[in-house]
Amino acid sequence: MGEERKLSRREFLRIALGSAAGLIVGGAVGYYISPGKITEEKAPTKVEIPEVIKIGSAHPLTGWDASNGREMHRGTEMAIEEINNQGGIFGAEIEWIELDSEDMSAEKMTSVMTTLATSKQVHWVIYGYTATYAPTYRTLAQYDIPFMHVDTASEFIDWIKENPDKKHLAWMADAYDLYYGIGFSIFIDNLIKKEVWTPRNKKFAVLRGEDVFAQRIAEKFIEEMTGRGWTLAVDQTVSFETVEFGPFLTKVREEDPDVILNTDWSPTGFANFMIQFTENPTQSLIYGQWAPSTPEFKDLAGDAANGLIWSSVIGWLPLDTDPIAKEWYQKYKNKYNEEPGLMAAVCYDMIWLWANAVAITGSIDPVKMEPVLEKLLYRGVCGTYNFVKDEHYCICYPDDVYDPSLGLPHWHFQIKEGSDVTIAPDPYAEEEFETPPWF
Repeated sequence: MGEERKLSRREFLRIALGSAAGLIVGGAVGYYISPGKITEEKAPTKVEIPEVIKIGSAHPLTGWDASNGREMHRGTEMAIEEINNQGGIFGAEIEWIELDSEDMSAEKMTSVMTTLATSKQVHWVIYGYTATYAPTYRTLAQYDIPFMHVDTASEFIDWIKENPDKKHLAWMADAYDLYYGIGFSIFIDNLIKKEVWTPRNKKFAVLRGEDVFAQRIAEKFIEEMTGRGWTLAVDQTVSFETVEFGPFLTKVREEDPDVILNTDWSPTGFANFMIQFTENPTQSLIYGQWAPSTPEFKDLAGDAANGLIWSSVIGWLPLDTDPIAKEWYQKYKNKYNEEPGLMAAVCYDMIWLWANAVAITGSIDPVKMEPVLEKLLYRGVCGTYNFVKDEHYCICYPDDVYDPSLGLPHWHFQIKEGSDVTIAPDPYAEEEFETPPWF
């Protein structure tokens, strides 16, 4: 694992928490929480880190999701450059190997992960997300390569349960997909309770993306809403990047539902939907899944995006009130001369989270890092990362905890004048929900 160096506790803390010779906890603030204080015995007495740490990533740099792939690349690049410029981790430089996952198919993900594990011989794989989960996890575990991501997938939870002997390898730095179906139904409840919006007929329509992720969110939302006494009026599946939504919109205009849920997360397809819907709208709240988070969607949809509601179980904190998010945002704009996308913040945080865990552990060995990652509260651009013990996904606020300092916020946004405005949860809400302009 590289050169071993004996360290006193005092030297360890000096290096890990601020020395120019080692990791500076500077991208954000990391906290290590354990039942007791860090003692002489708990602090690492030696460092087992190679002179060069190889991190691999597989991002969709080309293909239908290239806009998000670009943000994954930039966020990862920013964090690694910062760490290396600050002296690396105990003097070890990070070498980053990034491959193009293109369409993120099972075949492609198996191929790129195999390449990273074998010919590239990476120590860890840290990537944004993929569209095919089990083949990715299976391939990396086959080669005992630890990995971290934000797939937001129930498949990850299932994989951990089915492979308990491999769980030390696998980390998902956000919550999973079912939170979306549950969260939007709760959001609707709260609108009604606050008397800021009142349903006319308690009917809802669902437009599903074709992949498992989109289908699962739709099913959970249907379950939640029908359990509340609502009626499912329209239910249809569309393929990625659909151009024409006429058949679905004809049914919507006939039923005139109060709510439309769209889980198609293609920026192009969703933009097409919003443009066609607003040509002859119904008085329906519209919720979008993931696609609205991308700058590409807002460029394509233009004014048709205004009024849309969307959510994410991860995203940067409000820039007006959070100094960590504000500093990162400005650094991104200075470096790339563009507005950042959500995945840039997420990938930036993951690299710094991982680096803090390495510094605390004194090792890149995933077995040794597991208890540290399970106890680490890492405060990043997007809030506090807090992994669930043994299941290795992150706690969500307010879904899992009522203390916003202990979980990542489950954000609900409304697009107003082309920009995302946080409307939930408190205390992060910037403005109140407004009736969409097409009403």
